[in-house]
Amino acid sequence: FWRHHLITASPHHLDADPHRPTPRLLDTINEAAIMRRRDKLLLTVGVVLTLLIVARAALPIATERFLNRQLAALEGYDGHVEDVDFALWRGGAALDELRIVRTTADHETPFLDCERFEASLEWRSLLKGSLVAEGRALRPVLNLVQARTKEESQMGTETKWPTYLADYYPFDINTFRIVGGTITFRAPGIQTEDALTANDVNAIVSNLTNVKNSDEETFAQFEVKGAVLGDAPVVIAGSLVPLAEQPTFGVNMALE
Repeated sequence: FWRHHLITASPHHLDADPHRPTPRLLDTINEAAIMRRRDKLLLTVGVVLTLLIVARAALPIATERFLNRQLAALEGYDGHVEDVDFALWRGGAALDELRIVRTTADHETPFLDCERFEASLEWRSLLKGSLVAEGRALRPVLNLVQARTKEESQMGTETKWPTYLADYYPFDINTFRIVGGTITFRAPGIQTEDALTANDVNAIVSNLTNVKNSDEETFAQFEVKGAVLGDAPVVIAGSLVPLAEQPTFGVNMALE
């Protein structure tokens, strides 16, 4: 019997290892391993995307609260912003319903009401190798009050606003525009309803960071257009050195 079994057994049967996986089983194992790696990758990507979405959703709220705390801590002023938006792909940020008031004055006229303030990368400067930004204020209302005392006045000279704003935006503002603005001015004895007013103010200040590498002493250019004394057009244009301790101006004015 044993001899017959040994003779009739094929070499395949003699060399077979019952614990060795078959090729089909190996393929199944490899496919399972690939699927596990793919599932882990998809899970990782999903977690990262979820965290980015949550961070993107939380960023405006956190920034709004931070800015309102900083505005409330201004010396002699108080401020509030209603909403904050971001457009990260273009380095953009926007503040909605920005209001700043003078806290040492008895009058209730706000120093600034701005419907929307925007800032984003200035692409034409970026193409020239300069990483700077452009800003825009939509329909701002600026109320200047010259009173008999410093505490009652709100001329905006008590705070270096450009420096203050630069602390909370990562890029230097090279171009700034005002669209559809209003400026009022009151001196002692002038009531609010009788304030000198400039309506429909549209202004632009360019080359604030001197990206043009101008050799001129006053390299930043500005132009302001508006209507005063009812509907009399006025144009003010000139140049200046921004953020200088002793500002240098060159101004041309035309009133029709």
